[in-house]
Amino acid sequence: MSVSAADWGEVDSAPGLVILCVKSFAVKGVLDRLASKLGTDSTILTLQNGIDAPGEVARRCPQVTVVAGRLHGFFVLDGAQVRHIGVAPSICYGLVHGLDDGGPAQVGAVLTEAGIAAEASSDIERDLWEKFVLAAALGGVGAALDIPAGKLLSDPIGCRLLHAALRELVLLATHKGIALSADFVARTLALIATFPADATTSLQRDFERGGPSEYRALAGAALRMGEETRLGLPALRRIEDLMLRRGLDLTNVIG
Repeated sequence: MSVSAADWGEVDSAPGLVILCVKSFAVKGVLDRLASKLGTDSTILTLQNGIDAPGEVARRCPQVTVVAGRLHGFFVLDGAQVRHIGVAPSICYGLVHGLDDGGPAQVGAVLTEAGIAAEASSDIERDLWEKFVLAAALGGVGAALDIPAGKLLSDPIGCRLLHAALRELVLLATHKGIALSADFVARTLALIATFPADATTSLQRDFERGGPSEYRALAGAALRMGEETRLGLPALRRIEDLMLRRGLDLTNVIG
C-alpha cells in the first residue's frame, strides 16, 4: 500500500479513516486542526500509549466513530526507517464510541492490506489497561532509575520497584472496574524478561530527547486516578520523586 503525504491545507473533504499516530501529548493539537474537517462518516483509530486518547477524541469529535487500538512493539529509528526490535509489532482494536456501522471492519481491512498484524478485540478496554499498566510501570521505573527496560529485572532496586508498581497499577485497574487476569503480573514480568538488554521505552526516549514526554498519560495519569479513588500508590509516588530528583521535566507537554 502506498500512502501520499498531504499538508493540512490540502485536506479539503472529510476523511473516511484517520489513524491517529501522534504521541499522547500531541493529540489535543491535532484535534484542534482536525475536528472541523471530520464528518459523521469519519472513523478515528487511536494508537496512543495510556488510556485517555479514545475518550478525548470522543468528547472533542462526538459525531465520529472512535476505534481504540492497542499497539505492541519496540520501535527504534534507524535514519529514516523504523526498525522493530524484541517484540513483534501488533495491533488489536475495538469500538469505543459511535455506532458499529463498519468502522472496526474498515480499520481491520486497512491494517491487513498494509501488512500489519491486527485483530479485533473482544474487550478493548481491558487490552488498553494491560498496555497502560505495562507502559506506566516499565517506562516509569526505567526513567526514574535511568536503566534500560531490558535490564530492570536484573537490577535489585529496579526489580523490586517494578514489581511494586505493577501490583499498584493492577489494584488501580480493579478500582476502575477493569478485571485483569490473576496471572497478569506474572505474564507481564515474563514478557519483560524477553526484552533486549538495551531496549528502552518510549517514555525513556522522550526524556532523552529533552522534549515533551508522555509521563502525564502514564504514571502521572495513574497517580491522578489514585487521588480520585483515594488509593495510596507509594511505589508510583516514589517513581515520580526519583524522576524529579533526576531533574526530569514532568510537565513538558504540547498544546
